[in-house]
Amino acid sequence: MRQEKQIDVAGRTVTVKELTVAEIRAWLRGLDQAEAGGGMQDLVDLALMDDVSLSDIARMTSLRTAEIEELTPSEIGAVVAVCREVNPRFFGLQDRLRMVARRVAGRAVSTPAAEAEPLSSS
Repeated sequence: MRQEKQIDVAGRTVTVKELTVAEIRAWLRGLDQAEAGGGMQDLVDLALMDDVSLSDIARMTSLRTAEIEELTPSEIGAVVAVCREVNPRFFGLQDRLRMVARRVAGRAVSTPAAEAEPLSSS
């Protein structure tokens, strides 16, 4: 059974739901499509909160995007705390994906000096 938990924030009751595997797969496909699209993404959406986007919060809660826009960061933080409680596997997956991305990025930039092409002397 899907877990749900309610929290009162800014005078409204917000329901936080556990994401299904299908919803998590759709989230991951959305990340791939956004990256492939190459367009500019909303930096506030992506980076306002430490470990979750505002779009992710909308995905996990009964809040619509416009309602999230009206909340303060501290109110959003209270919602995120419940999101983490209800969706520990989702946040664990995010952590593991970030770790893999850092490893891949580290390998891409760490070319041994012996393999680097010498500069041509003109």
